[in-house]
Amino acid sequence: EVGPKTWSRTSSWNPGVGRITAIAVYPGDTNIIYVTSPGGGIWKSTQGGKQWVPLSDANNSLMNMFNITVDPANANVVYAGNSGGDLYKSTDGGASWILKKSTGGNLRKILIDPTQTQSLFLASNGGLYKSVDGGSTFTKKLAASIEDIEFKPGDPTILYASGSTIYRSSDYGETWTQLTAVANGITNTGRTLLGVSAADPMVVYAVQSNGSEFGRLYRSADGGN
Repeated sequence: EVGPKTWSRTSSWNPGVGRITAIAVYPGDTNIIYVTSPGGGIWKSTQGGKQWVPLSDANNSLMNMFNITVDPANANVVYAGNSGGDLYKSTDGGASWILKKSTGGNLRKILIDPTQTQSLFLASNGGLYKSVDGGSTFTKKLAASIEDIEFKPGDPTILYASGSTIYRSSDYGETWTQLTAVANGITNTGRTLLGVSAADPMVVYAVQSNGSEFGRLYRSADGGN
C-alpha cells in the first residue's frame, strides 16, 4: 500500500483523502505513471510511484478528473478527461495541457489504438467519439451514455463498448450493434464495465450493476457474439 494511511479529522467524513479514478503506466518505462482524482487533479510519478508531482494545481478545469491515458509510443503524449466531458491533451509529459474536445458528459474512458496511436476513442455520458488525427477532430459514433470501451486484443478493428448495456463493432468503431438477450445473451441492463483477455482474445467479460449493488457477470468465449 502506498497510502495515505492516516488522516486528521477536520470536517466531513474523510477530509483530505481523495480517490483515484484512473492509472496510466507508460509501457516503454513503467517508472512513468499518471493518475487522476476527482478533486485532486492529475499527478505524475517518474519513480515507479515512490514520489509524485501534481500537474494541475494551477488549473481548476483539470482538478475534477476521471480518466487518463498515455500514448504507448510516446510518454510525453497524454490525454486526460474531466467530469464535464472535456478532453485535454499534453505533448510535454503533463507540463501543459490543451483542450481538444468537449463531449457533453463525464468522460469515463480514453482508449488509444496501440497499433496506430493517432487513433483514439472517447467513452462519455455524452456518447462515443472517434478521432484518427491525435484528437484534433472527433466524430460521434454512438449516441448513448458510454462507461467503458475495449479493443479485442490483437485485432483493433473489433471493439466492445458498454453503458447500461453492451455494444460491439466489427469495423473499427464506425458502426455499433447492441447486444441483446435473444441474439447474444445479455439479459439485463445496468451500469456495465468490460474486461478482455490478452491470453485468449475471444474471451470478454462484462460486470453489470443492479442499482448500487452487484448485478450480473457475463462471459463470452466467442469474441462478444
